[in-house]
Amino acid sequence: MYDKILDEQIEWFERNLDKVLTAFQKRIETLIGDLQTTNGILIYSDINVQQAYQSYAALQQMLQESGFNELVQAAQEKENDILKYMREHRPDGAVPLAFTMQTAEKLQGMSAIYATQFQSVAAQEMRNIQQIIVKSVIAGIDSEDAIQQIRDVLENNLKRYATTYFNTSRGEFIQAVEYATKDEYKGELFWEYQGPIDDLTRPACRIGMGIDPDGRYPNAPFFTDEERIQFEAETAGEREYNCRHDFIQIEPEYYWENVGK
Repeated sequence: MYDKILDEQIEWFERNLDKVLTAFQKRIETLIGDLQTTNGILIYSDINVQQAYQSYAALQQMLQESGFNELVQAAQEKENDILKYMREHRPDGAVPLAFTMQTAEKLQGMSAIYATQFQSVAAQEMRNIQQIIVKSVIAGIDSEDAIQQIRDVLENNLKRYATTYFNTSRGEFIQAVEYATKDEYKGELFWEYQGPIDDLTRPACRIGMGIDPDGRYPNAPFFTDEERIQFEAETAGEREYNCRHDFIQIEPEYYWENVGK
């Protein structure tokens, strides 16, 4: 199983994202501090309104200067660590990983999509922060209240969404590698559904792991290819975000050893 490498990467991402957001928050405080106030209250003035409406580009620049783009790039490079770990820690009975030039190009394409979606998440939250600044100037609220609202956006939106997306992208990447191996395999396909078993394991994954028996999948966590396709179709929505489980392709002999003929 790949719990170890996933946990390490998630911890790395959360630690470095916190550093980025801390640096960004300091820049936000400076930006708000440069607006005109009276006794700490933001005032409705031509200068403040202009700066508020033009703040989106400044926010994007500030986020970049805080290291967000570098973090996204580093996250892409971390995918190489996953590949290395997968090669060196194949589970019992797993089919050896197989790669072609087409496989490499497909994985690179996925990586580029991940980077684009991280930027989309950030762009949306910069729009939300801009709206807070505009509304704060128009309403004339305390500058500290405006800063707190922005902190809430960073914590509840940008941090949460970026972390969720990073976690999800790691699982999707591992599954894509397994499916790339499938495409190169000559023979009947069999699978084992693997991942952690704990309080966070979802009902669908408990079925896939064979913890909660289901008549449709009597041999879970072992699946034929037809059963895998059916299971994925039926549980796609529940397993979409933050899923820590994947199908690992296994040798036919290993499948029959575990389920019996």
